[in-house]
Amino acid sequence: MQLLCTGLDRGNLFIIIGNEAINCVINKDDNFISAVMTEVSRLEREVNNIAKSLKSNSDIDIENIDLDELSVIIEDFLKNSFVYQELCDMDFKFDFLEFIKSSHLEIDEDENLNLKRHLEKIIALQSEIDKVEETTKKAHALELSRLTKPIKDKLKFQIDALMKEFSLNEHINYDFDGNLFHLDMSRRAIKDRFKFLSSVMDFTFSSNSNVVNDWSTPILNAV
Repeated sequence: MQLLCTGLDRGNLFIIIGNEAINCVINKDDNFISAVMTEVSRLEREVNNIAKSLKSNSDIDIENIDLDELSVIIEDFLKNSFVYQELCDMDFKFDFLEFIKSSHLEIDEDENLNLKRHLEKIIALQSEIDKVEETTKKAHALELSRLTKPIKDKLKFQIDALMKEFSLNEHINYDFDGNLFHLDMSRRAIKDRFKFLSSVMDFTFSSNSNVVNDWSTPILNAV
């Protein structure tokens, strides 16, 4: 919309991934603008159709209806909306990832495999922290800290080793096998210092199936 209305050659594009807004600078592309405007028009028509249906329904007092009840009615409209269901089935995140400025990692085959091992360990440890936090979220904060500290120490070691071994820098989106990730060591929570933007990594090491188990902790068994 910014590129269409201002006539600028470039514009900022903010992509919301998880709880984080990723800012990208994109060049003006008439085809891209046309595609976006087409979707905006479809959504606008759908909203108008829902509004007309609500107003024309004599059983609905649109001016005095309870908001919770109205939400349920609108939800029913959306469930029957082809446009809404079609949009729900689409993953726009992957469509927009191409606009994120990234650096391709130029590494050989051995380094490629080694990097995958590092990333696999980091992902496994992040997931384990999430599980412990979810299981003990009602517990006292000190108890939660005690349970997650061993995993966080391992995760910190892995992230530090990753940065050192591959000479990675913070705040750069690295492209590895089509998957984007970045590091931000200023994050207070250790598990937030490494983040995948695409979240499609699928590591399979048939000859090294114990890689994750070697780095897992029996803490979960005690919870």
